[in-house]
Amino acid sequence: MNSIFGRAIRPVLLGAAIVGLSAALGGCQPSVPDTVRIGVPVTLSGPNASRGQDLLNGALLAAEELNSAQFKIHGKVVKFEIVPKDDKGDPATVKKVAQELADDNIQAVIGHVNSQQTQLAVPIYASKNLPHLFTSTNKNLTTMGGGNTFRLVANDQVQAQALAGFALDSLNAERMVAVVEAGEYGQDLYTDLAAALKKRNKTPLARFDVDGKQPVGDAVAAKIKELHADVVMVLGREGHVLSLMDKLKAVQYTSVTVLAANGAKTSRVSRSEVPVRALFATTSTVELSELATGREFLARFQAKYRSEPVWGAHYAYDAVYLLADVMRRAESADGKAVIAKLKQIEPNTRVNYQMRFAANGEQTYPAIGVYKAEHGVWVPQMRSTNW
Repeated sequence: MNSIFGRAIRPVLLGAAIVGLSAALGGCQPSVPDTVRIGVPVTLSGPNASRGQDLLNGALLAAEELNSAQFKIHGKVVKFEIVPKDDKGDPATVKKVAQELADDNIQAVIGHVNSQQTQLAVPIYASKNLPHLFTSTNKNLTTMGGGNTFRLVANDQVQAQALAGFALDSLNAERMVAVVEAGEYGQDLYTDLAAALKKRNKTPLARFDVDGKQPVGDAVAAKIKELHADVVMVLGREGHVLSLMDKLKAVQYTSVTVLAANGAKTSRVSRSEVPVRALFATTSTVELSELATGREFLARFQAKYRSEPVWGAHYAYDAVYLLADVMRRAESADGKAVIAKLKQIEPNTRVNYQMRFAANGEQTYPAIGVYKAEHGVWVPQMRSTNW
């Protein structure tokens, strides 16, 4: 009887062991939710609303395409949901929406628009181990989190080197002056610009600080004329460039070249009158016309939104695709797993084909382009990662 019971009992015990093992292995399975939720906190109201909406539109288009393709992670079809938030460009609202997203069971974040906003939100997303991707350019942003920050473009330190290199090597500048926005953007950019020029034994003849929301004044234009400047570097916004050119025309000093940073590279500036010798701008974003699949993206974007991208829609679009690819390769949507994988691979993107992150979250190939305003558009002049 004992031997008969022994033979009868063993299969039952073995079955229990298999169930227990399956349960244990199940607890180790990758974390793949039914829906991957990506927060897109951007400015959707106020002066920078167009740029914020542009990023949001790019992200929404990518999610729609992934859902139509029934994208799989670890063999499971997942849905991608974009969770937009309007930070209004306001510090208190930025913190509020960042905390809302961090508490709302999302898997990653793409945003905010400007560096001042992004730096307020970095610690909040880092506290939840959320992969945080952005187009903001302040060089310190990738050092502020817990290793969870990833910049989609080159930072301002690289841009400062490009400004110095183009002014000296291409424009043969000898008598440079700088018009600098009084906020953090302009001040930090000028610090890096001055350092880049110093390495070449060059120093600007003068620096003029201007309020971020005010035009360049008559006195600045008069002083530029008095100094016989040959290149004016504008580390500010479109309003600074537009008002500067008006003032230079008014004081009859137009034999000068204006070289602006990316904050002034807008369609409004390119379409304006250029009374000076030439108007150039540097930028950390690549124009769609320069990208192999840029026209295809533009056609899809226009079909969906009945308008053209304003600025960086293709970067937010690619950010969604690269997150999807990284989650597929990590076989997980868990924040820690995604962050680790982002630092190991070159993700597959659809428009910008070189988007690899270094261990510090910066671009491995941080290119800056130079454009010239001609006939109402920005015409590419050169692009390099080595300035």
